[in-house]
Parts: sequence; structure tokens; C-alpha cells
Amino acid sequence: MSRPLSPARYRTFYNVADAWLPPGAEDCDLAPALDARLRAWSRLRRAGLAAGLALLEWQPRLRGRRSFSWLPREERARCLGRWERSRVPPRREAAARLRALVEECCAEP
Repeated sequence: MSRPLSPARYRTFYNVADAWLPPGAEDCDLAPALDARLRAWSRLRRAGLAAGLALLEWQPRLRGRRSFSWLPREERARCLGRWERSRVPPRREAAARLRALVEECCAEP
């Protein structure tokens, strides 16, 4: 298997991490931990993550904004906060799983 996600989905993931991690945490290298996790996941689970990242990337466009990855950090954090507080349970759950994945990858040595 080559890379488990497309370059665009990796960019979205890194921009999620940048918005959620505290300043100074940008030193953690997410790539090895993320790749290791994704390779251990089923194809269906990887596809679910990729689909969720794609939805997140394009959601600001519905409001006439730029794509998620091209928003300033503060706006990305607000967008993620809306996902975490959403009245739609699958959206809230996706945000919680994504936050957990970011934190796990950053905690890797």
C-alpha cells in the first residue's frame, strides 16, 4: 500500500491538527503516527475518515468561504467547534473521533 490518504486529505488532517493543537505543539510529527494507524485500519474505516475530511474541507464553501485548509487558523478552529457542538449526532461523533486521532498521533514519541 502506498499512502493511505490522498495528499488533499493529509493537508486537511494537518490543518485540523494545526487548529486544535496548542501553540508550540506544531513540533510533533503527525505523519508517521497517522500512517501507522491508517495502515492498521480496514479499507472501510480509512474511506470513512477520507470522506469525513472531504466533507470538512468543503463545508465552508457552502457559506461562500474558501476551503477549510485555506482558512485562517482561528476560523478553522471555529468551524471545528461547530462540528463538535452540532445537533447532528454523526457530525459530533466524527469531530470527537477526529480530535482523538489528532491527540493520539501527537502523543506518539
